[in-house]
Amino acid sequence: MMGFFGKKETAPEEEIQQGPSATELITKLEKRVKILERRVTALEEQLASQPAATEEGGTEAAAAEQSQPSPGIGINMDGLSEVAPVAIHPATAEARYYLGAPSVDGVFANFSVQEQIGKSIYQLTTQDGVNGTFILMDTADAIASAMISISQFIKPVCKVNGNSHTMPHHIITEEEGVATFEAGVWRVTRKAVVRFE
Repeated sequence: MMGFFGKKETAPEEEIQQGPSATELITKLEKRVKILERRVTALEEQLASQPAATEEGGTEAAAAEQSQPSPGIGINMDGLSEVAPVAIHPATAEARYYLGAPSVDGVFANFSVQEQIGKSIYQLTTQDGVNGTFILMDTADAIASAMISISQFIKPVCKVNGNSHTMPHHIITEEEGVATFEAGVWRVTRKAVVRFE
């Protein structure tokens, strides 16, 4: 229908049909709340079935941190669609990295989740992605790479026991080294102790 100045007038019925009604929104929100309540109940049951951090020697702060809501739970107000299910992963999810040659100041800048023949010399294991322990790998390729220059590839991050002037058949890690992930690199905080055999 045309208005006084040639502009189209909108009928009240068209304005109402442009978006969902308040009743529809309330119904959708009520359904969403029920879904979220069921998920919260399921998550609480999963948490209750896991041993408390304080029983395992952890701190109360760690237990409180575990009870915080997961960031995956939320309400998508735009589409009111379900959020993907949230999986609870134990805090002990182990990650393993293969490290290349360290810098002279004990920093591993080159690392990979897969061993790279001719480049990987060390293996680092971490539980939290920040703190890890490392060993000098006892493989023929790692030994050959490390022996190219003991002073460059081993001594910045390891204390060496045994004869380092002959080619070893095995490298035994007597004490694992410790490294911390910061600014995109693994920085050694305690050298490993290795023995050549």
